[in-house]
Amino acid sequence: MSDLDVLINRRDGTTFWALMSVNPIEFEGQRGIVYWLTDITQVKEAEMIARDAIESISEGFVFFDSDDRMVICNEQYKKLFPVIADIMVPGVTFEEVIDTGLARNQYGGETGLRDNQAIKNERMENHRNPTGQGINQQMRDGRWILVRERRTSSGGTVGIRADITDLKNAEAKQTQQTEIIEATLENIDQGIVMVDADGNTIVHNRHFEEMFDLSVSEYPNFEKYTEVYLTSIGADPDSIEKSLQLRRENVAGTWERPLPGGRTFEITHTVLASGGYVRSYNDITQRKQAEDDVVEKMKDLETFNKLAIGRELKMIELKKEINAICNESGDQDRYEIAE
Repeated sequence: MSDLDVLINRRDGTTFWALMSVNPIEFEGQRGIVYWLTDITQVKEAEMIARDAIESISEGFVFFDSDDRMVICNEQYKKLFPVIADIMVPGVTFEEVIDTGLARNQYGGETGLRDNQAIKNERMENHRNPTGQGINQQMRDGRWILVRERRTSSGGTVGIRADITDLKNAEAKQTQQTEIIEATLENIDQGIVMVDADGNTIVHNRHFEEMFDLSVSEYPNFEKYTEVYLTSIGADPDSIEKSLQLRRENVAGTWERPLPGGRTFEITHTVLASGGYVRSYNDITQRKQAEDDVVEKMKDLETFNKLAIGRELKMIELKKEINAICNESGDQDRYEIAE
């Protein structure tokens, strides 16, 4: 006969937990039953404390013994797997848990599209040889469950299950936002670079590298990147130091930077609350050339205008002289002059 845990009342009204062992015996031809009672009150109290502790945690908790049979699980564990909650009782094997989940179409996402046997083989392997690393499982209702397992010294397996749906949704949203930002950066005609508080480049677009013809990966520190680039195009040491000092001061502003070789960049420096900054580089070489052309044309027009006005003034003086000669001869003015 099996042993039983029983709560026994003492004569004084107190109670204690006992392990009752019942065994049949035969003595001198007589059959009987022998009862052994072992006080296990402290063990039971420890079990109840452990049960309370397990129920108080927000994650799902489960323990399988060395024979891979469930010993205990909390209510949160059952709530995370409502499709198979009815079979989660002491004695059920982990394999039975997996088989039932597959039979009831518990899994969703990419996992749910795979062959059941392949899913089972992978999950059994992870369970039998746990590394402590988390495994993400998507359920058919869209939830994501994080599965973590570890072996105990007795050969059992402790498992923790957590609902990470909000985290996965946040990651998906962040990934989408990152893709939008990257697409935006790659489709604007300015060079963009973001530098952290330590001076390292953390974001840049393709156009930035194309403008400078220098790989960011070779010089991740932006000050070094700037120094190498300016040196390569023949900038003088004072000009290089001035550019580096502007970065160190980290003051917001917009300015134009003529470069050796004839190019001119318009630089906008935006300070970040983290101590870093964002810079945009706009190649305004053609615009500056157009502005210079306009200035030259204005100068030419001004020169022409001065020549034209000078010629007109000389013609007026000549007409006045002719009119004066006519007047001396008694003739009328030959030219009408507007004053």
